[in-house]
Amino acid sequence: MELGDIFKLECNHEGKVIWISSDGNTFGVRGVRRSCRTCGKKSAGSWTPCVYIFSLDDIESGES
Repeated sequence: MELGDIFKLECNHEGKVIWISSDGNTFGVRGVRRSCRTCGKKSAGSWTPCVYIFSLDDIESGES
């Protein structure tokens, strides 16, 4: 996993990796779809993306 990589969120939209921990096991993914409530939140005419934190251990155990 590297910065800028695409990661599929639970809503099935592609998020962007914006942060990786120093040990490389944890990373943050920012939602990108403005029309999706999972990707972000609308308030007062603006949109704020949600950032989700994932660990490689969680992902590997979920795929098995």
